[in-house]
Amino acid sequence: YISMFKSVIMSLQFDWIKILPESAELFCSVPLSLQNRVLRTLASIYDCYESLGSRSNTMATPKGFGVFSSIMIQSCDSHIYGLSRNLAMKSIQSVMKNVQRDDSVQFLDEELTLWIDVIDSDTIPTFCKLLEVSQAITVQHAVILSHSWQSYFPSKKIEETTFSPLISTSLVCIASEPMSCSESFVTAICKILTKILLSSFNPCLLASVIKYVFADFVATEEMYPATSKVIALFEYASTVLESSRDNILEKELALITILFGETNLH
Repeated sequence: YISMFKSVIMSLQFDWIKILPESAELFCSVPLSLQNRVLRTLASIYDCYESLGSRSNTMATPKGFGVFSSIMIQSCDSHIYGLSRNLAMKSIQSVMKNVQRDDSVQFLDEELTLWIDVIDSDTIPTFCKLLEVSQAITVQHAVILSHSWQSYFPSKKIEETTFSPLISTSLVCIASEPMSCSESFVTAICKILTKILLSSFNPCLLASVIKYVFADFVATEEMYPATSKVIALFEYASTVLESSRDNILEKELALITILFGETNLH
């Protein structure tokens, strides 16, 4: 019915998220067959919105992402996990595409996958707030990038941006309100930034943003949640920005070890 009468479905003014209970635990307690039918139906409705280019999809919101990612984390069934993860990915992609509509920033699916991979039940509320804030500070994001780059490369043209406003938003959140950020949240952000830095062919822009935003945080020498991890990230970013890059392997090893416990990124 949904695939045959897309326009009819789209004409309904309804918050499709309300089909799901507020508790992911409650949803995951009902029979798997019902969970499957509900998520598959929502996925079909989501596809209708995308095919018609509609922006009134209530699932394509921070709230929608929070609901789907909560089910993803809570579910013990691989099939339900896959369905909810796919919907969570669609939600975050939609939100970020609405935040940045031009082509100046390449939003990499790999980055969004990293965000989904590190969140847990404790960090979902904070992350959803980040998504909401990111929708409202696109200008501030551009200003942060510009100031960061000019601070370290005043005579060079700024590199192409290959990371989303979620990065600058999360950094500013940690630097400006460190006591409101849990250790698990700060650790998650540091892991994402580390993986992006180590996999990027041009890490200097991100490294400059990290050093620029965290400069005062590190200078205070106060102990906040996961301070040691932030300092390790800051020191690695600083080394990336140095022309000689002396001791970069040593800094890289120290950063990976403190975040992941071993000399790998798993």
